[in-house]
Amino acid sequence: MCMPTISQEIFTEGLIQLLNLDREWVPNAHGASLYVRPFMFAMDNYIGVKPSETSIEGGTGWAKTAGNYAASLYPALQAQKNGYDQLLWTDGKSHSKIEESGTMNVMFKIKGTIITAPINTGTILKGITRDSVIQLAKDWKEPLEERFLTVSELEDALENAL
Repeated sequence: MCMPTISQEIFTEGLIQLLNLDREWVPNAHGASLYVRPFMFAMDNYIGVKPSETSIEGGTGWAKTAGNYAASLYPALQAQKNGYDQLLWTDGKSHSKIEESGTMNVMFKIKGTIITAPINTGTILKGITRDSVIQLAKDWKEPLEERFLTVSELEDALENAL
């Protein structure tokens, strides 16, 4: 899950402090006990706040939910280790349609047309920046298509400098 290791010393000290703080909640009766289940939760491999998402059709890509974050951690870490700044996320079924980039919506301008993934599939997180760029493109009469760009289309555009 790309989470940092917590030393036994820090864990033990934190647990002792928590138990001391909550000791009044433990029933003082014969057979009573306290059940402690330690766990870690991470949304990203750093301490900070920023959106992060990847999803599959039928999932919850359209919403900011904790389950959407975990799947992005390991691939992002591997990309960084290989010198890349971002990932392109593809659809979860065929992996042929580009949906998002890292933690954001993505747009491409190919042959003068702006192309961005549609949000009506339930796999794309709505974004105010995305909405603003789309509105500006419409206001400026820029050609715009809300459709999936395929990986092969992007490769072709890059190879042919489109």
